[in-house]
Amino acid sequence: MSRTDIFDLDSGYKVSRYVDTAAGSGIWATPTIPTGWRIVFHRIGVMNGGDGGSGGNSTTRTRGGGYRQKDVATLPSTVSYIVGNGGVGAAYNGVGGNGGQTSFGNSGDPWYLYGVPDIGVIDSPNGQLVAANTPGGGGGGANGAGQNGQSSAGAAGGRGGTPGNDGGIGADADLNQFEVYGGGGGGGGGGSQYQLSNGGNGGKPGGGGGGGCQYSSAGGAKTGGDGAPGCVVVYTYMLPADQGGTV
Repeated sequence: MSRTDIFDLDSGYKVSRYVDTAAGSGIWATPTIPTGWRIVFHRIGVMNGGDGGSGGNSTTRTRGGGYRQKDVATLPSTVSYIVGNGGVGAAYNGVGGNGGQTSFGNSGDPWYLYGVPDIGVIDSPNGQLVAANTPGGGGGGANGAGQNGQSSAGAAGGRGGTPGNDGGIGADADLNQFEVYGGGGGGGGGGSQYQLSNGGNGGKPGGGGGGGCQYSSAGGAKTGGDGAPGCVVVYTYMLPADQGGTV
């Protein structure tokens, strides 16, 4: 689902922020510019879908969707993009599916940007800088207490399950905030002999699913949690038309 919000920053910028967290293809269009304002630059961010959690006693953390960001001076009136879906959690002894890749524009475009799992970077003229927007990875399922899902800067990870209890669901990020952060990772399921549990789903956008747990003699099949779809976000920074330069 896409939405557009306007923010007035203390720095003097007015920012139109477009965000889409629904898996699939879409088209970004230049926002309506208020009378008396001009576009200064655009900031693009992409998150892949989070990976699905593995089944069985996988203590390996599941990858979150990662985050990449870069600034561009101009964009065409419309740009196509793809939001990657979350990976599907696997049944016992299975490996969770990879999250789908998110991309904005086409290869060769100056504004082209694609997601990379489990990273958080800002592409700048001085190289790659660390970004705080990365979604959380899922916790691994375990014989005993499952691992907690990783929290992101804007959403809590799900709690790992105690033996026989499912892992908690990762929290969704609050899209009413100016910065779009990734969701929290799902918690891993806990288990012991004759007790088994599912991993929690990852939070939106981009959280990884938690791993399920099945102790070998318990029988049955318990699954890892699903990863959450990723997102595309475009911030259009504006200044008053009669104000030169940038803030």
